[in-house]
Amino acid sequence: MDISNCPFLTNAFFSFGQGTEHQAPTLQVGLDGLSLGKGSLDAELIAEIIGQKQSEIKLKVVQSAFLSKLDNTGGTVYNYADNVIKGLLEESNEQVRTRKILESTVNLVFTYSFVINSLCT
Repeated sequence: MDISNCPFLTNAFFSFGQGTEHQAPTLQVGLDGLSLGKGSLDAELIAEIIGQKQSEIKLKVVQSAFLSKLDNTGGTVYNYADNVIKGLLEESNEQVRTRKILESTVNLVFTYSFVINSLCT
């Protein structure tokens, strides 16, 4: 079908939605004059929630990429790597990030030294 032969359809298609004012989506349901409403959706709140979820997804993707290579290393190394990745990605303060990584490293060293010491005695 050649759209140039239908000027009415062309005008209707391109003029659809023009002249209407954009309104925030609402949580309203209605049928035959009966309407139930819960208010409108806040665009800023939705954007904030999406931003939080994006950062959570970023953490999960990085964790999956690194931790999938550590599946056969045992729980201690896996836990250590998980704590370090979370510390690097979630913490914005450099001093706190460094402290968390050092704390995880010290815990790993103490665990392994305890195991080695108990095996040697």
